[in-house]
This record gives sequence, C-alpha cells and structure tokens, in this order.
Amino acid sequence: MIGPIKIGLDVKTTIPEASTGRLVDALTDVIRPVTESFGLLGDRIRLHRVETTLKVATLGMEIARAQQIPIQSVPLKGLLPLIEKSSLEDVDDDQMVSMWAGLLASAAVGQSDLLPRYTTILSELNSATARLFEHIVARDHDLSIHSADELGLDADLTGDWVIRELRREDRGTDPEIFIEFIVEMLNFPGAALDTIALADGENSYDWPGLPGEMDDPRRISHDQNFLGFSTLENLGLLERHSFQQASIGQFLVSVWYHVVTPIGYDLYACCNPGKLKRFNTGGS
Repeated sequence: MIGPIKIGLDVKTTIPEASTGRLVDALTDVIRPVTESFGLLGDRIRLHRVETTLKVATLGMEIARAQQIPIQSVPLKGLLPLIEKSSLEDVDDDQMVSMWAGLLASAAVGQSDLLPRYTTILSELNSATARLFEHIVARDHDLSIHSADELGLDADLTGDWVIRELRREDRGTDPEIFIEFIVEMLNFPGAALDTIALADGENSYDWPGLPGEMDDPRRISHDQNFLGFSTLENLGLLERHSFQQASIGQFLVSVWYHVVTPIGYDLYACCNPGKLKRFNTGGS
C-alpha cells in the first residue's frame, strides 16, 4: 500500500542549461514509478511538464517555509492530481504557476482537506480568468489582517444593507450623487458592481451611461468579461445577484452585482497563503 508522499524539494529556481537534461532525467526517474503504476502520464514526462512541475514545487516549498509551519506529508490522493494538472500549465504563466504553488504550499502545511476539489477548480481556470477572480476578491486591498470568515458576504444581505443605507438619510434628488453613493458602497473586496439603473417616473439614469463611466475602475463589467464571469459562476466561485425596483426617495433603484462565495474566498486563501487566512474548516 502506498502511503503519503512527503515533498521536500530543495533546489534553486534558476536551472543552468547544462544541468537541465540531467535534472529532467532524474526527476522523470523519481516520478515514473508512480505515473506508470497509476497510468497518469505514460512512459516519459515531456520536458515542459517537468519544468512546470519543478517550478511549482520549488515555489510552493518557498511559500510553505515562509509560513514557518512544519511541512507535512501531502496525501497521495491530493498530491498526484495536483502534480499532473499543474504540469499542464505554461512554465512562463506566472499567474497560474503562483496559484498552483500556493495551493501546494497550503497542502504541505496541513491544509489539505479540500485539495482534490480545489485542484479540479484551479485546473479549469486560465490566467485571465484567475486574474479577474483575484481582482474581485482583493480589489487592491491588503487582506492579510483578515480571515475568509470576516470577508464572507451574504449577497442578499448585501443588497438589503445597500437599500437600508440609502434610506437611512436623505440622499437628495441629484441622480449623479445618488449613483455615486451606490458605487462607493459596493466598491469593496469581494463585490463586483456591474450596473445601476434609476428611474423617477419621468426620467431614467443608468451607470455606466457616459463614455467615461464605462472605464471606471470601480466597475467590473459582466458584459465585457462574460466568459470569465460565466466560468467563475459555474465553478461556484462567484454568485450573480440584484435588487430591482426598490423604492428609495423619489427613485426606483435597480442594481446588478456579483459577490465571491465562501468557496471562492477559501480557494483564494489556499492559493495565496499569507494574503488571507482560511475559513475555520475544522479540517487538517
């Protein structure tokens, strides 16, 4: 019976060209018995897959050691799929390599409870969608002092909160001021504001409406990133929500937005150790 494999690679990130051939042969010999036993990669791993695997493992161990937590054995059930799927990435795709390395690092310090699931999710992302996801989660904020529990949003409660705050005091009758208040309220980590529509019985006002508003960095458009949003929704990392025709002052207000799910926050935390603390899952 094959037990857990303990990862303990201690190699330099930069590999001299003259050593590449010997390194590939050595690493192939190490992994081949496992891959042949399980029929994962065939007789010989191609060079680019070995290079990516080595880069992920090296960076992952650097991240794990930086956490100053003893490195543990990673269960084979989670380790083998991670090695296989991460090796398919382009070795120069820093976005994906970094996320795989972070996921490996989390597993190596004992956070392996959802490793098989997160390996599957990560394998279905490309670098553009991964960047979109991480941008929505962080929104250029420092999340290191927070945990996923603190940032977790209930989408419906978020909508109720926006409506309640809008009704709490007089926002006036200027639609631009009204819209700006909503934009600022939803400009926080984990929320992706798409569209706002106001109507006062005679006129309607949309955000974004003017050409300059289309490029407002506070807007993360579902329409402009349709495939990325659809992928993140299908993987359970984002949820799309709205509240429509809410009566606030003289306006009927409709807002469309996305929020990161609990799974989304936890995946982000696992792929970015040190940037966000995980949920208290109770797992090891």
